Amino acid sequence: MVGIVKHTYKVGDDVSSGFNGDWRHIGKVSRITKKFLFTDTGYKFTKYVMDIWQPLEDNQTWSDLPTEIFRQTNSKSWVLTKGIVEERNPHF
Repeated sequence: MVGIVKHTYKVGDDVSSGFNGDWRHIGKVSRITKKFLFTDTGYKFTKYVMDIWQPLEDNQTWSDLPTEIFRQTNSKSWVLTKGIVEERNPHF
């Protein structure tokens, strides 16, 4: 049995937020609590556990694994990712 894949965000990490192929850098992680993640630019994200399609330990088998993710509080569309990502969906 596979457990929950825990998030790896740390205070000071650069983070970006994205939705539907649009990504923008929103600052650095300033604080993490049991349920929330805050950025130095005032954004607040809520932690959720969702099944995400990922490779297993052998990197050849894939499965839906329960994974901790962060979604912008009061907006279930915008999700968080590590790094500085500036991309726009070319379909718009």
